[in-house]
Parts: sequence; C-alpha cells; structure tokens
Amino acid sequence: MATSIAEAIQKRNEAYIDRLPDSLGRYLSYLSTMSRFHKYKAEDIVSFALEAPSTFTAVAAPAVWEKHFGRKIDPRAKGA
Repeated sequence: MATSIAEAIQKRNEAYIDRLPDSLGRYLSYLSTMSRFHKYKAEDIVSFALEAPSTFTAVAAPAVWEKHFGRKIDPRAKGA
C-alpha cells in the first residue's frame, strides 16, 4: 500500500513538472516555492507547490510540532 501511495505521488509530481512550461504563472509559483524551501528535496518542493504554493511559510515534522509548539498532529487530518 505504501508503495502505491508513493508511486501515485511521484506520478502526480512528474505530471506537474511536465506541465510547468505551459504556464508562466505556474512556473513562477513553483520558483517562489523553491526559493522558500530551498533546503528540502526536489520532490518535497513539488509536493509543497502542488498542495499550497502561496500559503506555506514553514514546514516541520510532527515531532517538532509536539516538542517545540506543544501540538499533536492528527494523522487523519486533511489539509484545508
């Protein structure tokens, strides 16, 4: 199951990258996301761009949220 989810995400990311040259706005949005998250892996940056290109300002692992911010992440939660 995990492999099929990873494969689906990879296919979605590849399709997004293939469509970047078709739209200047999409390309500029992707570059903006890249500039904010330049320390992350390329596949993560594509996922960020797809999920919320203009609203993401920071990304943290669940352990960081719990330790530093006193918040627990519900594994069933969906993005807004």
